[in-house]
Order: sequence, then structure tokens, then C-alpha cells
Amino acid sequence: NIHAVSWSSSRSSEVTESDVRVTLGCSSLFLLCLRLPGPKSKQSPALEALALIDVCGKMAQKEPEKIGMLLVGNVKGRMQDLLNLINKAISKHKMAFAICVGDLLGEHAGRNELSEFICGTKEMPIPVYFIDGSEQVATLVSQKQTAGGSHLGGNVHFLGAAGVRMLHGFRVAFLCGRKAGKPQFDDSRNEFEGGRFTRRALLSLIRAVDAEKGTHGDGGGIDLLVTCEWPSGVMGGLPPDMTKKVDEYLPPPVRASLESNIIAEVARTIEPRYHIVAGGGFFFSRPPFICPVGGHASRFICLGSVGVATSADRRPMHALKLFPFAQASKDRDFFTQSADFTPSPYEVNKAAAERRGEVPQGDQSRKAGRPNEVIDVDAEDETRKRARGLLMEGMEERNGTMMNGMNE
Repeated sequence: NIHAVSWSSSRSSEVTESDVRVTLGCSSLFLLCLRLPGPKSKQSPALEALALIDVCGKMAQKEPEKIGMLLVGNVKGRMQDLLNLINKAISKHKMAFAICVGDLLGEHAGRNELSEFICGTKEMPIPVYFIDGSEQVATLVSQKQTAGGSHLGGNVHFLGAAGVRMLHGFRVAFLCGRKAGKPQFDDSRNEFEGGRFTRRALLSLIRAVDAEKGTHGDGGGIDLLVTCEWPSGVMGGLPPDMTKKVDEYLPPPVRASLESNIIAEVARTIEPRYHIVAGGGFFFSRPPFICPVGGHASRFICLGSVGVATSADRRPMHALKLFPFAQASKDRDFFTQSADFTPSPYEVNKAAAERRGEVPQGDQSRKAGRPNEVIDVDAEDETRKRARGLLMEGMEERNGTMMNGMNE
């Protein structure tokens, strides 16, 4: 803590090093300034030190600046192209880090370009964090030393299998891979089967989010959610002209292959400020909507693929400058609604399901289960309630019995 203090002129001759030492709490930095006054100074060293404290105090009160980040879509082994994109971006704007979603691993033109970064031949100019949805991520998510996150080399970092990480003040929730098929998704005792996630990975993610909410004064809000699959129904509620544009790039049958009901429930429950995905090969920034519980704006962004096209509709990179959630009240876009806001697509989908009789009427709980289910959560703790609501897709009613693997 820096304290700005002032002394009356009548006491100027009485200010001693001990006075400053008490004021600063024995700060060696400022005592060094005290012992080294300027050659032309007419003030005592102690007064010079106090003047310096005053300046630093004013600097400490300066408004914080927004932090820049780069969001990148599918890389698929094109690490040199990624390096070129990042260098170009940071030559124009200050960026603290980059996050790659979709598929990063793989070979390009028969070469494993990532190996050049792992061995130290090349290095990214800013930290690059990534998740991966390809089968090649199986090794990273299955090994204990990398599943929790790892620096691979060359300033390239694997975020981890599933969880929450604090990156430069931003709280980032992440989930690698794509949903495992049945029966592995329901019955596996592992978080991942190959490069595909199971119920246990989702439970780890929800527990990590709940842990953040319980340990931070800002409520543990999630700044970014990064996943390898789209949330189903996220394009619902768009204006007709925008829906037509989306359908031109990604016809509904193709889009359905990218979407997941599970990821939609994750997004609905976590309420991130931004949900970032790749896939489909085009860039799209969905109009924002207000989260029903948090009351803040949420945005969905899909990114194109690196090295494929650079047109505006297919660009693979997007830059953001934000305050972290803890300081988000300084951002006028955090709570303010503008003309382009739409209803929450997840709430619209839920209301439609209620009208079809697929969800119990009047259920306003954020822990509500998937369609066609009645869930007994009376005996469950908070984390298990929320996780159960997320992980029940495709499960039959079990008269309130806990899910397999969640009795531990």
C-alpha cells in the first residue's frame, strides 16, 4: 500500500529517515531514494522521498486499462500461419495473450510445426493458450502431468482437460474434446475416453466453476467459456436477415452436427460473458443477450480457420479489449442493453420445450434437468444439484436415485 503524506514547512527540518521509515513500513525502495537525493536538490532527502510517495500514490489511483486478447479458431497444425497472424496483430495493438479454440494439433503439409515450438526453435511473442477437439488431444487429457494444464514450449500452453484458469485477470472456463458416444459417456469412470469427454469431465468443470464462486468477492463470474462444440439453439431468436446469413454459410443439418445440448446447458448454467467456439469455417458474432441470473450481457463468437481464408466472413482471429469480471462494472457494455440485444436463446428454447410439455411447467431453477425428466434433488448439495441438471441428457428417470459415478 502506498500512502501519500504531507508535512508542514515548520517541520521540514525535523523530518528524519526514521519518520519516513515508519511512514513506509521500512520500504527499501523508497529508503534508497532517500539516501540518493538529486545533485541540485535544495530539499532534504526525507522530503524528496515523501514527494515521491505522493506521486506514486496518484499513479496508484489511475484508472485501470482494458486488457487486450486474441481469439483464434481452428489451427490444425498451421503454427507458422498462427505466428504470422499474432505478429501482425500485436504490431498494431497491445495484446496480453491469445486463446485458440477448435483443433490446434495436427500436421500441416506433412510437418509437425508444433514440434518447432516445443523444442524451442520458435517462440510465440505472447502466451498462447489452447484447447483441442481432435482425437490427437487424447494424450494430453489422459496424462496426469498435462491434464491439469501444461507449458508445451515456445510460449504455447495447453489449458487442460476441463476446469477454470485465471489468465491475466480473466477467469476462463474450458472443456476439451467432443462428447463421447454411448455407453462411454454415461458409464466411463474416466473423464475422457480417447479425446472425447464423459460426464465426469463435465462434473469437474462445474465443480471448478462453483469453487470460483465461493472464493472470490466478485462472485466468481466467468469471463470466457471455450469449448470445441457449439451450444445447440444458440442461433435461435436472431433477426430474419441474420438467420438467413447463418443458414447460407451453415445449413441447419450441417450446423446440427456441430451443436451439443450438453454444451448449451453448460453455457446456460455458467452464464459466461463470452462463449468462444470454432468449426464451420466462418466468422460470426452473435448479438448479445442478457443472462437471466447474472444480469450481465453474454456474447457468442464463432471463428474461422487459420490459413484457409482471410475474408471478413471467414476470418480466423478476433481481438477483444475488456476489463476482467472483477472490474467489469467499468465497462458500459457489461449491463447496458442496446438495440441489437436479443432474448436469451437458451431461455427461448426452454420456454418452447415447456410449451411442448417437455419440461415441468413453472420450473425456474437453474438446475433443471434435460427434457422429459423429473429430477429429485432434495438430498443433493449445490454442486451435485447443478451437475445433475447438466448431465442428465439421455438418462431415464430413476425415482430420485443418484447417477452412476456420483455417489462417491
